[in-house]
Amino acid sequence: MSFSDIVPIYLPPADARAAFESDRVDAWTIWDPYLAAVQNALQVRVIADYTNLPQTNSFYESSRQFAQQRPADVGLILTELSRTGAWAVEHPHEVAELLAPQVGLSVPVVETWQRRARYGVQPVDAAVIATQQKVADTFFAHQLIPRKIEVAGAVWRWQRT
Repeated sequence: MSFSDIVPIYLPPADARAAFESDRVDAWTIWDPYLAAVQNALQVRVIADYTNLPQTNSFYESSRQFAQQRPADVGLILTELSRTGAWAVEHPHEVAELLAPQVGLSVPVVETWQRRARYGVQPVDAAVIATQQKVADTFFAHQLIPRKIEVAGAVWRWQRT
């Protein structure tokens, strides 16, 4: 299948789940914790995941002005996020107990999510930029974004101290 073989419907997670449960859509692309919640509540079959695809990334963002004017502060924040992430990876149940009341999901559902989660902070390097450029180019090719993006031009370089 290619992207042109489907009819995408863009819905927020709660509306998408309702459409999926009521058979108004044939498939649903979703991320955790929503995936963990639906897997806990319904008999669903995962038909595809990120196996054999480029590693996905999450990003911490700030204004360009803040990063340029306060790089030491940004570095401190990233260092603490790195430490916290290392703890979270080692303690998924404790993280689930902390997050469950905040996200309104049960501890077992949140723990499933946390066992799949990747935490940590890495400087954006050439490999990450290349992966994100492929994503941006794909989005542009499928007209999901209105113009071509040069990812490297948007990257702030963290110099760990």
